[in-house]
Amino acid sequence: MKFMKLGSLFLATWLGAALGNAGAAGLTVSPAAVSNLYSGPLTLQITGVPNGATVVVRMFHDFNGNGVVEAGADVLIKQFSLTDGTIPTVGGRTNANVPADLDGAVNGALNASLDFRNVGGMDHVAGKYLFQLSSPTSAFTPVLVPFTVTATAFPQSVTGTVAGASNCIVVLVNPARPADVIVGTTAAANGAYTLPCPAGQFAVLALQAGSVTDLANAPQLNVGAAQTVSQDLSFLNSDRSITGTLLDGPGGAPLPGVPVSAQSSGGNLVQGFTDAAGGFNLKVLGDTWNLDFSAADLARLGCVGFHQPVVLDATGGSVIGTSVNTLRATGLIYGRVADETSQPVAGAYITGLDLALYTYATLGTTDADGNYTLGVTEGDWFVEPRADRLGTLGYLGRTAVVTATAATATAQDINVRRVTAVVSGRLLDDSGAPVPALTLVATETTFNLRKQVVSGPDGTFDLGLFGGTWAVTCDDFEAEMRGLLAPRLTLAVQDNVNQNGFQLLFLRSTVIISGVVTNTTGAPITSIYVSASLNAGATNYQTSGFTIDDGSYTLRVAPGNWQFSLSPLTDQGYQNPAPKDVVVTGDTVVNWSVTTAPPPPPSLAIRLVAAGRFQLTLTGQGNTQYTLEYASSLTNAVWTLLLTNTTDPAGMLVQEDTPVAGLPRFYRARLTP
Repeated sequence: MKFMKLGSLFLATWLGAALGNAGAAGLTVSPAAVSNLYSGPLTLQITGVPNGATVVVRMFHDFNGNGVVEAGADVLIKQFSLTDGTIPTVGGRTNANVPADLDGAVNGALNASLDFRNVGGMDHVAGKYLFQLSSPTSAFTPVLVPFTVTATAFPQSVTGTVAGASNCIVVLVNPARPADVIVGTTAAANGAYTLPCPAGQFAVLALQAGSVTDLANAPQLNVGAAQTVSQDLSFLNSDRSITGTLLDGPGGAPLPGVPVSAQSSGGNLVQGFTDAAGGFNLKVLGDTWNLDFSAADLARLGCVGFHQPVVLDATGGSVIGTSVNTLRATGLIYGRVADETSQPVAGAYITGLDLALYTYATLGTTDADGNYTLGVTEGDWFVEPRADRLGTLGYLGRTAVVTATAATATAQDINVRRVTAVVSGRLLDDSGAPVPALTLVATETTFNLRKQVVSGPDGTFDLGLFGGTWAVTCDDFEAEMRGLLAPRLTLAVQDNVNQNGFQLLFLRSTVIISGVVTNTTGAPITSIYVSASLNAGATNYQTSGFTIDDGSYTLRVAPGNWQFSLSPLTDQGYQNPAPKDVVVTGDTVVNWSVTTAPPPPPSLAIRLVAAGRFQLTLTGQGNTQYTLEYASSLTNAVWTLLLTNTTDPAGMLVQEDTPVAGLPRFYRARLTP
């Protein structure tokens, strides 16, 4: 009996060494507390799990801070799996976006790094959180570890109460781009909040599950240095739901812990997350809603994100059971981001857009050595550093088109340029009113680098550039939607020389130019590009449109001396007319009558197909009769008929000829009289 007990003890000890201590799994998260401006990794140390086991890590927002995960109160904001000793690779390259056991050893202990650099993400809202370690096979008892995000101690703050709050957060966002969260905090159970923040201009939003935020009418705040600004908040009452499941493909695996934001055409906002089964349940109002799923969190799960939002129509009632399908990444694009001195650029966001469908997008972040990876699918991808993030780092970036192959890692380094000069100023219209929240674009003409910024509430902007010649304009579509014509000008920039007080003047488009484009018989000509250009000193203004089925067009312009032109008419067999200079003082009609273009001269290609035999290929107008002739000399040439025939609809005509041996032969083609 004693021997049997000793043997049992030995067996238990041996099994424990082989399988890990299933009853004493451990999790350490380091650092255990960070500020809401922390940008770096979190290290996860996991011990005491069975060798080779797969574990699940979840992160919850612990709204009441009691250290216990409570259904209906706490929200799952992140989830991923790790397998002991496994580092997932594609084409022999590690996808750095996906957490993995970095020690690579099957030893019952896992060492993982969680990317926590997305300042402004929902995981950076100041408050209490819980990390949970569990086993999908119940091999050990789940472990909970507290984690804290603290509010940075700015000397100024926003404070107030959110009416009807339960599990509520309050965030300050860029008024021009509400997706850019500056700082956020968790409101108390009674809705009270205090949010320390940098000085500046913000919009303040309250977000909570089951409630709708009026984004279009969000309070706009100007927080001065050492100032406390009071602002109470409230929600709109939702009356219907949008529910569904996020999958990694049709019938695929659910994708849990992914932030989803829904914005309505009426300017309302709902924020949520997918649950452990990949499901989402958004309380909304009757409207059309654009759903956006976090590309960074989908990359963490080894998937690509969406380029365009998922559009769902809830005007007729709730939308229930929608399956939203993304794709699992089957290839990788990787490389290094460095400046002109080969120094690495850390913390840059690298984006990828699929060029086949323009449906999917992906995101990665450069590490301390400037390295990045993008999980992609097979095909061509447009890869670039995200301009807004790169600008905050003091750089301008280039773009690249990369062809990715399944199960392959494709290298693509990215070169950027350091900002050496700042151009600052304001966007104004011709009445002197500021133009806020408009995208300003500067393009360097030698290196073809682009810089984009958005004007502030008072129309101000700062462009970080480098020495060279820059073409400066604004997003034409954004300007047109506001009834404005965007200026275009060329700007000379010198390194280490800032330019202040720079003004870009927009023209209010108060005049309508209309007309029709017809041929000499009066028939309308459709799909013709009509453009208008106005020069005001060194500044140019442009607008354009197309003729519709009846040959008509309409342009909105401002008073001035405009030049109008048409293109491309040659594709439809017409001559391009000379531009028209028109002095515009009010609504004006500018009609066009265009003439048929003369037929282009034919071309003739000759090749030897066999000894002594040539093939002649004539290219001209389709369904048109041509004559082929030959001569034995070009001096006092006598042309002899070879063939008269009609080209096919594509304008091709092929003929073979066998010249008399020893005599030269020259060929020509002409329209048959």
